[in-house]
Amino acid sequence: MKKVIILFLSICMVLPMLTSCSKAPELAEIKPRIEELLAAAVEINDIFYGAGLPVTGYNDGSYYSPVDEDAKYQTQAELKVAAAKVYSADYLRSIDKLMFEDFVDDEDEDITSPRYREVDGVLYGYMNSDNFIKIVREYDTSTINIIKPSNGKFVTFEINSYGYNLNYETQQQEVSWQVITLQLVYENSVWLLESPTY
Repeated sequence: MKKVIILFLSICMVLPMLTSCSKAPELAEIKPRIEELLAAAVEINDIFYGAGLPVTGYNDGSYYSPVDEDAKYQTQAELKVAAAKVYSADYLRSIDKLMFEDFVDDEDEDITSPRYREVDGVLYGYMNSDNFIKIVREYDTSTINIIKPSNGKFVTFEINSYGYNLNYETQQQEVSWQVITLQLVYENSVWLLESPTY
């Protein structure tokens, strides 16, 4: 009988901890982190998809130029550490080749050059990279709304955003306010963005 009582009490103690792990955080609890991540993502997005790190302009014929010595980041490792403070490991793995490695497009077998390449400890930027960020996306954080699916490890939220959005009627990109959906993941004891924000 003692064993049954001890087992029952143990379950009663553990059950609330398990259910609280699966419950999504309250908006008031997570909103400051969302605001922090959206602000920090602006720099990372610009480095990866926008103007990029400043380069010296010297071109040895390879279309790569050394990153300017005054740039905030001087190595791939520094870039990856900065990005890992904002974006999840899964998201960063999905763009790693695009940013740092040559890869072959399976459809047309073209070799795609990475945005950055490091040679002998010197970081180079690809001079022919497209700037995909025409305007910096703005977010109205007063409109954040946590939606399903969400739990203690993964949060989906809607937010009103001003930037290039798809007009579903015309199927054209246009600058407008639109409610978009973003995701966060709880990784290494911190919330990180699981989706792009540019």
